[in-house]
Amino acid sequence: MKEPNKLQILAIDNVAGDIDVLKANLGRIPNHEFEIIQVPCEETALAEIEKRPIDLILLDYWIGPESGIQFLSELRASGDERPIIVVTGNGDERIAAECLRAGADDYLSKSDLNPDNLRRAIEGAVQRHRLKKEKALLAEELRQAQKMEAIGTLAGGLAHDFNNMLTSMVGFLDLAMAKTHATEAEPELTQVRSTCRDMAKVIEKLLAFSHCRPSVRRILNLREIVSEMEVILAHTLPQGVRLETRVDPEEECRLFGNANQIQQVVLNLAMNGAEAMPKGGDLFIAIDRVRPEKDEAHSLGVIPSGDYYRIQVKDTGVGIRPDKISRLFDLFYTTKPMDFNKGTGLGLAVAWQHIQDHRGHVKVESGPATGTTFSVYLPAELKTVATTSGIQSSSFPKGRETLLVVDDEDVVLDVTCEMLKKLGYDILKAQDGVEAIDLFMSNQDEIDAVVLDLNMPNMDGEECMKRLLSINPNLVILVATARLVTSSKRQCLRQGAKDIIQKPFLFQDLATRLRMALDSSRTEKEIPSTPISN
Repeated sequence: MKEPNKLQILAIDNVAGDIDVLKANLGRIPNHEFEIIQVPCEETALAEIEKRPIDLILLDYWIGPESGIQFLSELRASGDERPIIVVTGNGDERIAAECLRAGADDYLSKSDLNPDNLRRAIEGAVQRHRLKKEKALLAEELRQAQKMEAIGTLAGGLAHDFNNMLTSMVGFLDLAMAKTHATEAEPELTQVRSTCRDMAKVIEKLLAFSHCRPSVRRILNLREIVSEMEVILAHTLPQGVRLETRVDPEEECRLFGNANQIQQVVLNLAMNGAEAMPKGGDLFIAIDRVRPEKDEAHSLGVIPSGDYYRIQVKDTGVGIRPDKISRLFDLFYTTKPMDFNKGTGLGLAVAWQHIQDHRGHVKVESGPATGTTFSVYLPAELKTVATTSGIQSSSFPKGRETLLVVDDEDVVLDVTCEMLKKLGYDILKAQDGVEAIDLFMSNQDEIDAVVLDLNMPNMDGEECMKRLLSINPNLVILVATARLVTSSKRQCLRQGAKDIIQKPFLFQDLATRLRMALDSSRTEKEIPSTPISN
């Protein structure tokens, strides 16, 4: 196995004396360690390249009867891009140019072979290769970003359509449950409604993926996250890596956070551990609750005292030298062998960012051949979330105002109007912005508020809102949309919308948000919003 700090050099030369001179010069280069593999010909060189992580090749211009240039050209044609320096006893500018054209990173004459020249050539070749790798990586990142942008656009469109359908399903379920409260059908309807909410969470992930909705945080069950990751990792980890999970059975394991981000942290740490065990080994994922009594200093900072859930990912791999730990989470930094097929230096950087987003901390304990343990500390804080069972519309805030509801989706328009009618409102409805403007112009003295979709044909919601407010600047507008980026939300509020409700919305949410918007904009002509009996 290659030692972590040694540059592995393949020296291809069929003259033993020249190899000895090369080794002697390499040995006199300060602050560098090399492992030199000597081979006399092309066949043995290829065999060594197949079985070892070679970092750099020192190639004699002549290897037996064959030209080293021919071997160099064949290597480059095969896609091998590792640094290659050509060394020859008969150097001139013509040969140097030939070597560089064939793909060599540098050229040295044996007459100029000394520690300084070798050091400059090796450092230059390795550095150029690293820069080339980073450039190729950035180009690939750009290609992937463009692909992901296209996929995100598709995902956002699909999520928008699903959200509209789900709005109808949840709305009609809420209406049905309002009629069947405390009847035998309520448990089944409650279960269907719960399933709809789970579907909404899936759609929310699609919207977050497509950047159409900000990352959402809620109360999470870490036990469930680890169970889900166990299933994913069972199909992802290399053969020979054995996975074991441990979660304290007495601990509730609930915290406030973003499930996608925490899953990504666990996945990235687990895959990093698996890659540290190329010959197989054990991977452990554990969760427990800890409370450092005082600030705990470590190589990456300080963990303040307090309550934390600790997620530990431990491998039995090759380990990491202590002097490397401080850079582990740097963008593009990797401790993996320089074979340019493994390690982008992105996985741990992404994990670090997600941990920071949760105001968390991470500690790394490792050493060569002792394995590595990543300990992620996430604050064990909860935000209270009100839960209700059953739908009792009699307790919802109601009103007698006249509303204009605008949506291009028939089922969404119908269910929204039905819910608002049940709350006591008088309803006018339109299927696009043009029709909405016409209706408002004809009934502006009666219309108190507008419930407005954004994504519509003929005239979109933002343009419609602009025109409505130009007619009546005091008009109450509640935006109801299935697809909204943060910038669009700010724009809507700046333009004059009183509030924004995200589809699919619950009956209670619609009732409450609409009533709040109306009450916040009361004028001298205010209509009392006393409860109405069913």
